[in-house]
Amino acid sequence: MRAISCLLVAAQCLAAGQASPPTAPDGHSYTPPVTVRRTPIAHPQEINPGRPPAAVRDTGDAGKIIGGVAGAAGVIGLAEWLHARNQPMNKLSRDGPKVPDQFSMSGLTIGAFCQGSWPVALDYVLDNGGVLLVTVETAGFAPFNYRIQNTGRRGIETFRLPAEFPRNPAPGMYTIRAMRSGAGPASPVYLRLFGVAGGARAVGSVAIDEVRFGPQSIRPKQHQEASYAFHAHTDFDRVRAEFLKAVLAQGQLASVLEDHADIDGVLRETTSTRLWNGKHATPGEHILQVRAWESALNQANWVIAWSADQVLVEE
Repeated sequence: MRAISCLLVAAQCLAAGQASPPTAPDGHSYTPPVTVRRTPIAHPQEINPGRPPAAVRDTGDAGKIIGGVAGAAGVIGLAEWLHARNQPMNKLSRDGPKVPDQFSMSGLTIGAFCQGSWPVALDYVLDNGGVLLVTVETAGFAPFNYRIQNTGRRGIETFRLPAEFPRNPAPGMYTIRAMRSGAGPASPVYLRLFGVAGGARAVGSVAIDEVRFGPQSIRPKQHQEASYAFHAHTDFDRVRAEFLKAVLAQGQLASVLEDHADIDGVLRETTSTRLWNGKHATPGEHILQVRAWESALNQANWVIAWSADQVLVEE
C-alpha cells in the first residue's frame, strides 16, 4: 500500500513537472500540499489571555520544579546539539521541533529549522513590566536577537530572520526569555505562549490556532475524557498532540510532559475534535501542546501551539 502511495505521489510530481517527490531523511514519503497558498485569517484574532495554573504551595517543591526546568531548558549546548554525529537534520525532520519535556515558558529553548529571511511569529501574553527577548542561533552564523516590548495584552509579533542566515532550512536554536525590564536584576517574569512558528507557510499569524481543550475537569478513573481540537491554516504531514501538567512556580508557568498522541497529519482549513483519556496523567491542571511540521527538508515549516484552556485531572 505504501509503495502504491509513493508511486501515486511520484506520478503527481511528474505531471506537475517535478523530477521526484520530496522525501524525509527516514524515507517517509512526503505528500506535497494541495496548494502552497496560506489561508488568510477568517476569524477574529484570539484575545483570551488564559488563566495562570494553580501555584505550587510548597516552596521546596517550587524550587525543584524551577531547578528541573532550568536544567531542561538548555536542551543541549548549541555546538553539541548541532554536531553532525547527532544528525539534527534527520531528527528535526522525523520528530519535529524539539521542546524539552520539562520547561518554563519564561525561559524556553526550542530546537527547530531556520532559514535566511524566514518569517517567525509568536502569539503570547507577557506580564506588565516585562520584555521578551528572542535569540536565534545556527552553526556558522552570528546569533540573531529580537526584542519585543510588552503591550499588556495578548498579541502576535512577527519578524524576519537575517537574510545572511542559511539559504536552505538548517537546524537552529530559538531561545525565548521573558525578563523584567528596567534597572535591577534581570529576573524572569510571567509569560504565556500560545504559538511559535517558523517558515513562510507557518506564519501569517500562527498556522495552528483556535486550540481548544476541555472540560474544566475530568476523572479518568471514572472513564471521563477530555476533548481537544485545533484549526489548521495550512497542511502539515506530521502532527503530535502533547499533554503537559502545568503549575505556577516562582511566578513562571512551568510544565512537564505526561502524555502524547500522534496524529496522521492535518489538512488546511480543518478542525477535528479528538479525545484524551488522561490515564497517564497525574492529578493537577494540564494544558495542550500541539506540534506540527513538514518532514521534507526542502520545506521544513513548523509550528508549536498551546491551549489557553486547562483541564484539571482529578483522582
